[in-house]
Amino acid sequence: MKNLTRCPICGGKLIVKEVHCPDCKTTIRGEFATGGFSELDERQTEFVRMFLRFHGNINRVAEALGISYPTVKNRIREINRLLGNEEGSERAEVLDKLDRGEITFDVAMKLLKGGV
Repeated sequence: MKNLTRCPICGGKLIVKEVHCPDCKTTIRGEFATGGFSELDERQTEFVRMFLRFHGNINRVAEALGISYPTVKNRIREINRLLGNEEGSERAEVLDKLDRGEITFDVAMKLLKGGV
């Protein structure tokens, strides 16, 4: 299944308005952030799959994809940036505080949305 994160007409970022469970037929409507790996396009998703397949061995990833070692490193930086995992990024700091129990989930969500 293809990740659909951008509008095919204007290129704007899409949001999820409805989720549905085919098993129990429950439907939930609202506005939901996709977040995480759903932000990655097909090329980036395939790269992550390959990276995990080779347990993070950059040389093996480079060889399998037919790209250079520096290109692998650049793709890792690109994906980390998209996921908000850059060292020192505000998002990464909020998630670290949440992980350490220094803030609640609700406070983390407000901070990530630009509040507080």
